[in-house]
Amino acid sequence: MLRPPLPCRFPRRFRFRRIQRQADTAGAGPDAGLLKAAIKIVRESMDNTIITEASEYVRALFQGNSDGHDYGHTMRVYRTAMEIADFEPLCDRRITALAALLHDADDHKLFDTVNNANARAFLNSRNVDEATVARICTVINSVSFSRNRGACPELLEGRIVQDADRLDAIGAIGIARTFAYGGKHGRTLDSSIDHFHEKLLLLKGMMHTEKAKEIAENRHAFMDAFLKEWDKELNIHEPEPGNC
Repeated sequence: MLRPPLPCRFPRRFRFRRIQRQADTAGAGPDAGLLKAAIKIVRESMDNTIITEASEYVRALFQGNSDGHDYGHTMRVYRTAMEIADFEPLCDRRITALAALLHDADDHKLFDTVNNANARAFLNSRNVDEATVARICTVINSVSFSRNRGACPELLEGRIVQDADRLDAIGAIGIARTFAYGGKHGRTLDSSIDHFHEKLLLLKGMMHTEKAKEIAENRHAFMDAFLKEWDKELNIHEPEPGNC
């Protein structure tokens, strides 16, 4: 099991509540527009800060991992989730981003934790309110294929992150990850190929968002072409018994 890094506490960089109170006091006065603009800038800066810190947290968390559930996978899921979020205006982008970055922080294949301990440790160290922490954890818990199977996440953010995670399991990257995981865990090549038929070829039809469905088409086609080539080469090198 990987050991989580100890989260460090960062001081508040902005006095957001004070600005919010000033905006409430200003009401519809001449300063109200400026204060609202300031609130937007501060909120965006706070979001960018915690997202940067979350990426550094998971970089340390997955240091030394080479089975496909690593920092690279996490960042691809994050980037894909944000790409999908661009087409889902009703989603909460901050929750989507943080859930994507922390979605494997307590993966049962890697960590012996309970109740999203690693994700909660990071979020609590950044003073994220409990309601937001709970929502992020709900999204994280809806992502896993093995634990959710055909269940559709209740939250839109959960559907986005689940789609992003599943997209990283198919296409060229999905093929590479399958053999990386199989090699580390002692699977034969044939056993890894079985994984395509047991799971990966099913994922195209399990996407929720329209953008994910669009991306999945090309990635599924690439996998299908790979498997056809695999069968073709295998038949060349493995003649029928009695033939020489």
